[in-house]
Amino acid sequence: HVDTPLLVHAIPDRWRHHLAVASAADYFFDTRLKAATFAFLLNAVPIERQRVDRSSARRLSALIEEGWSLLIYPEGGRTPDGWGQPHQRGPAWLAERTDRPIVPIHVTGTRRILPRHATRPRPGHTSVSFGRPLRAG
Repeated sequence: HVDTPLLVHAIPDRWRHHLAVASAADYFFDTRLKAATFAFLLNAVPIERQRVDRSSARRLSALIEEGWSLLIYPEGGRTPDGWGQPHQRGPAWLAERTDRPIVPIHVTGTRRILPRHATRPRPGHTSVSFGRPLRAG
């Protein structure tokens, strides 16, 4: 849960001010209070992780086509052990459908700051690296 605020801060202003964050509907939007809080603080939009949902796909596609950048985690959830997990197809599908590039981002250090199931963050160092834009296809 540290990755998103870190990335929102690290993404250059040019894209940050029109950035939407794809967030798990089952976790961040399961109550009205959480939905309002995350939508307001992070510009979060709900995305279904458990099933294919056309409304999520249409919502995210429309935002991208309107010029918004989208922060989306291709694994669909937090890693249990710190290693990368298999990627879901949604981000590549969105990139192909909207003809927009994917910019891979590598984040390190956040797992030590707030490990899974921890309730309080610890001091630590992070690193964010941006890769070259990739085209789907």
